[in-house]
Amino acid sequence: MQYILLTILITISNFALAQADPTFNIDIIKYTFEIKVNETNDSIYGMATVEGKATGYANTLELDLMNSDRYKKGMKVFSITDTKGKKIKYTHTSNKIKIQLPKQNFVNFIYKIKYAGVPQNGLIISKNKFGDKTWFGDNWPNRARYWLPCVDEPYDKASITWIVTAPTAYNVVTNGLQSKLRSNGKLNTYTFEQKEPIPTKVAVIGIAKLKSTCNNLKGMDICNYMYPQSFEKQPNKMDVAKEVLVFLQETIGPYPYQKLFNVQSTTIFAGMENANTIFYDEYAIDGNESNEALIAHEITHQWFGNSVTEKDFSHLWLSEGFATFFTHYYLEKKYGVDTLQKRLAYDRKYVENFLSKNKRKMVEKTNDYMQLLNGNSYQKGGLFLQALRTKIGDAVFFDIIKQYYNTYKYSNVDTNDFKKIVESITKADYTQFFNDWIYSTNLPE
Repeated sequence: MQYILLTILITISNFALAQADPTFNIDIIKYTFEIKVNETNDSIYGMATVEGKATGYANTLELDLMNSDRYKKGMKVFSITDTKGKKIKYTHTSNKIKIQLPKQNFVNFIYKIKYAGVPQNGLIISKNKFGDKTWFGDNWPNRARYWLPCVDEPYDKASITWIVTAPTAYNVVTNGLQSKLRSNGKLNTYTFEQKEPIPTKVAVIGIAKLKSTCNNLKGMDICNYMYPQSFEKQPNKMDVAKEVLVFLQETIGPYPYQKLFNVQSTTIFAGMENANTIFYDEYAIDGNESNEALIAHEITHQWFGNSVTEKDFSHLWLSEGFATFFTHYYLEKKYGVDTLQKRLAYDRKYVENFLSKNKRKMVEKTNDYMQLLNGNSYQKGGLFLQALRTKIGDAVFFDIIKQYYNTYKYSNVDTNDFKKIVESITKADYTQFFNDWIYSTNLPE
């Protein structure tokens, strides 16, 4: 009787949640994004095939896609069809595409969405510092919706096929491995397959005039792509990536993808950890200063942020704090403990200054995700991991890291998931330790 009652209550609860939130019980399994660009204007032409399923009761498929604004920038949907070509009724208002699903539980769906427009954001269309036109995806945190119909949240990860058509003068880089190339003399059409599931925040394309150099690691390509003008001066500027990759594989576990591309780009971040196709700001890569720490940080994200992804952005420290810590650890092992101590001292002062002005916890809910790029997510997250390492010793600490990664690779986590791994290996209660660091507005001594 108790089991039956519990089942009824769960069913009623799920129904109520589905009514309140139409994306409840929706799981996107695969996207196929066909994108065509041209040199004469900034319009893109797209066809998105969205494959997924309802894991329970769900009455609506809701996808993010920005409508046109007053400047006539944004996306317009022309049609939505099923696999047989039948037109499907939909609405596209308030930056949401809504499609009624069949009235049954656990339904599978495949819809094709034809659309076009000029992206307001997300796909950055501009000229690089040499005056050449470029197109670079820049989705973090939830800006994929400006040019891709998708569930633009980190919890819903999917595999992706990219089919990108561009003028032959340009190279195309994307997530995944290239499987096809077709050419008609004026246009090239590239097909890339990203088999491992990734969140939309790191699902991108890059189109630009590029030159490359590649290394090989046990059959996997590690390639550096740079603007031709930069390449001629410093073709080996990002070669340290191979050394970083080998170190992190030995420390954390096998690299989660089938390639690693490091790409000079024109976007808004110094570095963006797009899955297996990392974009670096054109000035961060083209210069005399060292970019080793930046490269180590972004490559670490391939494990933490891309493969093991936070369930929502309130747990961003699980991405940025881990990347901060492993950058420190890599540089410690390469240059010595003094380098580590200097970096930790700098981080502590940075966090003290941040917390003196912002009484905020490491895990916090906000709708302004850009505000999470702060001393809590990065420096305090890194200091927390260093404190845990100091408390329990390297052997146990790195056992925790390896088990945490192996348990949650290609899936989603929150802070409590990491705490569970810590406690399962140490056989101790770490509630107070996590409270002092994660859920406090103070910085422990």
